[in-house]
Amino acid sequence: MMTQQILIVENDPHWAHMLDEVSSSLGYSTCRVSLARDAVNMLTKTNISLIIVDILLPSLKGHLLLRQLRKNSVAIPVIVVAGYITPEVAESLVDSRVSDIIVKSNFRVKRLSSAISTALKNI
Repeated sequence: MMTQQILIVENDPHWAHMLDEVSSSLGYSTCRVSLARDAVNMLTKTNISLIIVDILLPSLKGHLLLRQLRKNSVAIPVIVVAGYITPEVAESLVDSRVSDIIVKSNFRVKRLSSAISTALKNI
């Protein structure tokens, strides 16, 4: 069986590294990008099983990236990581059918591990 690939879309190097470490320790292969446009390009070139995306990305924000992906019928599960969630962003995330939302101030490795397992369970 081929290892499932997780795309990490995070512009903060510390968080990108931490998300990568947790995902890799669970046995998944990962690729990291820091911009939404690079994520879109990666999705056209790579067989991605899960996307972990930050909300506050440069240029195109994470929730707008999700809206664009869903508009284009991309059905890959998504876990959102965010420093905080405004009511407007929360509403757009519900519309984008995200698998889970993890707030960075409450980050726990076990919580992320569980979110990844749950999101990939139905693939």
